[in-house]
Amino acid sequence: MNAPQIWIIFPLAFSILIFTIRKKQLLAVYLAGGLCAFLAILAFTVKIGQVFPMGPTSLEINSTMDILGRAFILED
Repeated sequence: MNAPQIWIIFPLAFSILIFTIRKKQLLAVYLAGGLCAFLAILAFTVKIGQVFPMGPTSLEINSTMDILGRAFILED
């Protein structure tokens, strides 16, 4: 997993979900606010480029994502 997927692509995909439930305004507000709070806490606690042990597996969040020969780079 990489940082641009978490902080760029995931919120864009989530916004499509929120757009589909726009008639239920209160639910959409709570979902969007919850996602914003989750991403803010994640940004403060996660160091990009380090390996995080999660039980028997580990997770590394890379700082770059290549799309069509271009690199999206997010750094601390």
